[in-house]
Amino acid sequence: MNFDDTPQEAEFRATARAWIAANAPKQYEEELRKSSLGRTQLKNANILDVAKAWQKKKADAGWACLHWPKEYGGRGSSPIERVIWQQEEGRSASYPACSSSATACAGRP
Repeated sequence: MNFDDTPQEAEFRATARAWIAANAPKQYEEELRKSSLGRTQLKNANILDVAKAWQKKKADAGWACLHWPKEYGGRGSSPIERVIWQQEEGRSASYPACSSSATACAGRP
């Protein structure tokens, strides 16, 4: 089985990576890299507020609910594009983890 990106997937990956690099809240990166599963506090910020702000930034740019249609705020992305996004977002420790299960389970609006 070939797991290499197609040209379209590679373009999507590059776009996602560039957006994350330009928009992720990097001021928390060092502290979040040292955090463990279930961490609920940052030294100088409320992690829930930071997570909500990151989720809103993603939503405003159409990155929060990738599989939703564009007219509902998503990107109309394929399942593999959702995986690529999760891989790229997961590479960055500069954002607080925020559960995406609600948007994933909700499916299409």
